[in-house]
Amino acid sequence: MLENRDYPFNVETQLIASQRLFAPLRLIAILFILLFFNLNFSHAQDTVKVMHYNLLNYGNTTGYCNTSNNNIDDKDPWLREILNYVKPDILTVNEIGANTNIHQRLLDSTLNVNGIGHYAKSVFTNMAGSYILNMLYYDTTKFVLHSQDVVQPVTVRDINIYKLYYRSADLAISHDTIFIICLAAHLKAGNNSGDAATRAVMTLNMMNYLSTNYSEGNFLFCGDYNTYTSSATAYQNLVNYSNVNYRFHDPINRPGGWNNNSSFADIHTQSTHSSSNGCASGGGMDDRFDQILISEKIINGSEKVEYIYGSYTAVGQDELHFNQSINGTPTNTSVPADVLNALYNMSDHLPVTLDLKITSSTSSIEDKSSNDIQIDFINPVNDVMDIRITSSPNDSVILEIYSRLGTQLEQRSISLGDAECTIDLTAYPVGLYFLVIRDSGGSFYSEKFIKI
Repeated sequence: MLENRDYPFNVETQLIASQRLFAPLRLIAILFILLFFNLNFSHAQDTVKVMHYNLLNYGNTTGYCNTSNNNIDDKDPWLREILNYVKPDILTVNEIGANTNIHQRLLDSTLNVNGIGHYAKSVFTNMAGSYILNMLYYDTTKFVLHSQDVVQPVTVRDINIYKLYYRSADLAISHDTIFIICLAAHLKAGNNSGDAATRAVMTLNMMNYLSTNYSEGNFLFCGDYNTYTSSATAYQNLVNYSNVNYRFHDPINRPGGWNNNSSFADIHTQSTHSSSNGCASGGGMDDRFDQILISEKIINGSEKVEYIYGSYTAVGQDELHFNQSINGTPTNTSVPADVLNALYNMSDHLPVTLDLKITSSTSSIEDKSSNDIQIDFINPVNDVMDIRITSSPNDSVILEIYSRLGTQLEQRSISLGDAECTIDLTAYPVGLYFLVIRDSGGSFYSEKFIKI
């Protein structure tokens, strides 16, 4: 839903009726909004992909996950296929064995392969004494691991905090350090009241630790939450924490009772199998356990890291396999067949991904382009938005508009080379919105705009 605000007068009517009186105030308001949300284009931009994945006992042998149904020699090529398809710049994982050789094996066997050698990993922690851990992997051409931490006190499994900084091209000159802090967690599994209470303790500990020890910033909370509904206390601790400045937000704004609910078939992440093989759980796609939540700073881009609206996805989720295996009938065409096979066999969870736009002050030239897409429009806008779009000849693009809460308000297909389109914003309340444009080749453009 759109964010509603109460105003003491109708903005447009009063401005027309009392132009001389309100024009200066209007100008000040616009300048304030632009300043607050950092809506300028005199910056170079980069896009990074964040991925979270529960690896289902990767390198860990149990009585039920063993060498016959969860062999790491089989898992490596499947994971390699998935990672080559997604190409994450930041990867957090759950359920990796508590062994540094296993962590190095994942790096060497699935990421730094086929001529690639720029991925690195964090140092593992295991203060809770668990047999399965979290880990971080990252692209060293884009990021440096500044520091890492563990949430205290430890319950069930460590909740890890990884602080990365972006390698801006002019970092040595500008000292314009852009930080991203990734939290990785695997909350207590189970659907009884005791399990739910333990999950609540874990998230409350995390939020208290974060607000006490870290300044507000660009936070990502990546994990297997094992929550069945957004009303669960564990989840509410994240999205309705007492200190509003540290609250997390769902990028796709989809609260509700996720468990076995077909209304959320497009975002379920567990289970890829309709029947268990002894290791992977059965039941088909019917839970939204795996999520990436983001902080307010990433929503508004005020610290040079901004969520690209429309980029959040559960890889391999086609909406058509509720309570089924992801490779069942009808044919799942959301990813290539080899990737789909790898997703089915690798884990009983789907990975989740999102894209972030990073803005660094390396240029004074107006830049409204990404790859092959170039956009021109006047920002802020009134009731009518005129957009000129230039992309590859004979191509077409999808234009989308999102509210700041992640609700999609507009979607249309536009045929190109050079195209102009007009969007009627009369029904849109005054406020902040996000424009996303994608072409068939995977290029995209994303930017904020203000309706005044």
